Amino acid sequence: MVGVLHLVVSELWFSQFLD
Repeated sequence: MVGVLHLVVSELWFSQFLD
């Protein structure tokens, strides 16, 4: 469960970083 949450957070952070 924690792994999935971390993956989502990382994806969102990476999205903002790329944008």
